[in-house]
Amino acid sequence: MQIKFSFIKSKVAKRIFILFVIAAIIPVALIGVVSYNYVANLLIEQTHKHLTIESKSYGMAIFDRILVAESQLVGLGESLSHSNSIDVGINKTSQEVDSSNIPLFSNIKIYTSDPKLNVSDYKHLLDGKTTITVSNANENLSISFSRLLNTIDSTFLLSADVDTKYIFGDMDIFAGDDDACVVAKGIGSLNCSNNSLKNISLPSFNKYFNSQSDTNTVEINGKNYVVASWELFLNGSYNTESWYIYYTVPSNIVFSSIRSFGNILIPLLILSILIVTLISINQISKILVPLEKLSFLTRKIAKREFKEEVNFDSGDEFQELGESFNAMSVELARQFSVMAAMSNLDRTILTTMSKEKVVEAIFNNLKAYLEFNYASVILLDNKNKPNGNLYIYNETYNKIRSNIQVNIQEKDIDILLDHTDSYVRTLDRNKLRSLNWLDEVQSNYITTIAIKQGQGQGQVIAALIIIGQQFIPQLDKVGMEQLDNFTDRVSVALNAIEREERLIKQANFDDLTGLPNRQQ
Repeated sequence: MQIKFSFIKSKVAKRIFILFVIAAIIPVALIGVVSYNYVANLLIEQTHKHLTIESKSYGMAIFDRILVAESQLVGLGESLSHSNSIDVGINKTSQEVDSSNIPLFSNIKIYTSDPKLNVSDYKHLLDGKTTITVSNANENLSISFSRLLNTIDSTFLLSADVDTKYIFGDMDIFAGDDDACVVAKGIGSLNCSNNSLKNISLPSFNKYFNSQSDTNTVEINGKNYVVASWELFLNGSYNTESWYIYYTVPSNIVFSSIRSFGNILIPLLILSILIVTLISINQISKILVPLEKLSFLTRKIAKREFKEEVNFDSGDEFQELGESFNAMSVELARQFSVMAAMSNLDRTILTTMSKEKVVEAIFNNLKAYLEFNYASVILLDNKNKPNGNLYIYNETYNKIRSNIQVNIQEKDIDILLDHTDSYVRTLDRNKLRSLNWLDEVQSNYITTIAIKQGQGQGQVIAALIIIGQQFIPQLDKVGMEQLDNFTDRVSVALNAIEREERLIKQANFDDLTGLPNRQQ
């Protein structure tokens, strides 16, 4: 409930949620639009390539049929030239020829001249070539082939109408979505597989002829088509306008798959919004829960409650923040512990003149500085060397074994401090096997802290704090400074007790004889 409450009330959560949704809608919408346009253009392009290949294939088939028809007409002309069957003269300008043996042609005639032929046609015929003339008067299509007949005496013109069904082939093969139209420039449609395209006006085709558009689509009679064309160039061989073979397919057929894509685009947008909403709620909760936990523990730290820790297993910056927060909490707890320890020592110094009380204060406050599993204090008697009093702290029962007499030499102190002038030193336990009063220490390492009194050459060691540890203690600069303050306070406390003992002794005993003074 707390997460839901935070999600509803938090301004940060609302902003993140809105940004999540916007960040999902905009990319998905853009991807949808771009994908739709890309797929549409790709389909048109692929369809156009397919239609171009088909139109070229159909155009080459038509050209092959023209060549076959021309060869038959050439053969007929040669047979007529070598026979005496031509009966054309001044009184008779034309002669019909039997076409029963020429199945591809009809209306075969021989002329002395043909007024429909122009100068360009005659020049082409004089070169021994064939001309093709296309006529579509009253929607009655005729394609005429013409050649010159050269006899011994004169030259005649052979003309015949070719079978258009043969030239254009069987249009029933276009039974699918593709349709084909053969268009002659300047005339219009010669033949179409689709009856609805046969009546297309020439201007409609001219729109595509002259179009500079790269869309490969054209509107014909109010209907959109994807169109591809291939030019069958006939001017060089037959002195006639080129034929254009058009392959068409209705745009709605091409875009049928696009429409299905468009139909799923809106549900996809809605689904993406729902998914993003769930993800955003999940992510927002992952953000708000750590923040809520950190806020809760911050209030506890303000009350000096440092026991609880944050445990984030997110593997991201929040986990790092949690670890840093825990480290800060531990450091604050240590700082407060150190401050409390210093306060306790100061209170001990001001309120007691007992060494045992000082030792007890050392044990009670030592944990604020160093972790240990063994602790002892040796108060050195510098006037009666090498004697010392050993105090051992039992952490389990929180008790102190006191007044254990030990014999500690200067060399023992040098060993404990590793022959250095440092006041704190940590050594491997095996290096201290020679000190039998440390036999009960079971730790891996032993740290010695020297409590020094005096200055310069007159400085002496008043006490030793011996602690056992399983691992080498890690003290940073701040920790060393705090430990230094701790030892200074212990030194002041011991020095104050010794000074008080001296004053009492001076007041009650004679310095020369050592006997008690007489009481008044």
